[in-house]
Amino acid sequence: MGYDFNFGSKTAKGGFANERLVVEKFRNWKFDKTAQEWLKVMGLVK
Repeated sequence: MGYDFNFGSKTAKGGFANERLVVEKFRNWKFDKTAQEWLKVMGLVK
């Protein structure tokens, strides 16, 4: 069974797109409810 480079490439690109979304959420943490919950779970805000 060989490695599917197209699948790997799509997976990597999808991960980077997700990373950009997460960065934007944290940048707007004062207004983003999801980011606020993540920060609570990490113990960084009350």
